[in-house]
Amino acid sequence: MARESLFLGTTSECCTGALTVLYKGGNQRELARAKAAKKAGDSGKGVRKDDMTHAQRKEHDKKMLQEKQAAKAAKMAAEAAGKK
Repeated sequence: MARESLFLGTTSECCTGALTVLYKGGNQRELARAKAAKKAGDSGKGVRKDDMTHAQRKEHDKKMLQEKQAAKAAKMAAEAAGKK
């Protein structure tokens, strides 16, 4: 037989008739652990979605930067030619 106690949680009667108090605590620690595990799993830090090696990534980034610099230089040259 179980009764709800006001402050102590659930009480139950043992086979000897004595009351045993069962702690009905919160699950804050478990929730914090689950939140931390989710946060650590979702960060994706250092993980790339492409299948490039470090050398391939370096070469790709170098080409992209050169293209960007060439486009900016061409834009600046066009603006300079237009102002003359």
